[in-house]
Amino acid sequence: LSARVAIIEAFNPAGQGPAALSALVYGLENRWGKLPVTIYPKAYAATTTLQDMAFTNRSYRYYTGTPLFAFGDGLSLTSFEHNCSCTSSAVGEDRPATCCCGLRNTGARYGDEVLMLYHSVGAAVRAKAERVHPVPLRRLVDFTRVGLKVGEHTKACFTTPHVRFALTNARGEPTIYPGEHRLIFSRGNGHESSASFTL
Repeated sequence: LSARVAIIEAFNPAGQGPAALSALVYGLENRWGKLPVTIYPKAYAATTTLQDMAFTNRSYRYYTGTPLFAFGDGLSLTSFEHNCSCTSSAVGEDRPATCCCGLRNTGARYGDEVLMLYHSVGAAVRAKAERVHPVPLRRLVDFTRVGLKVGEHTKACFTTPHVRFALTNARGEPTIYPGEHRLIFSRGNGHESSASFTL
């Protein structure tokens, strides 16, 4: 696709959706969302079947290829930057991960931005867990939406309890693995930042 081409995925906008879409397209509003699915390249269809219900190489959690459009992708009519930090690198049953992100509108107009929080595991935890069940590359655990005027700055904080660092085992049960875990902060475009924690 050309860099000058934009695609709007509206799914089923129903009765009121077209009015909202026209306001967005003509610049009357700037409240875009993020893609809630992974859109694969054409060649992906030859690698799986509709009957295959395994998670292997499927969805943003397990797909190792380069998607045509990734889960969480999304643009705006303005630009933003973010910077995140956390208060502690240790997480426990009574000690959640507390992280705050500064988010600034660096563009020329008002706009909404969505900041997403993903969980991932370190190499040692991944190697141990993958012996008995699939391990996602990352998993969305939280998000927030903020609206900012031109030049405006705000702070968005996430409190992530230790249960959100769990992986799902082969029996479908949440399992917390001791070791290194990561939280990844993403706006769906531009740079990502991350913080490491020990459970």
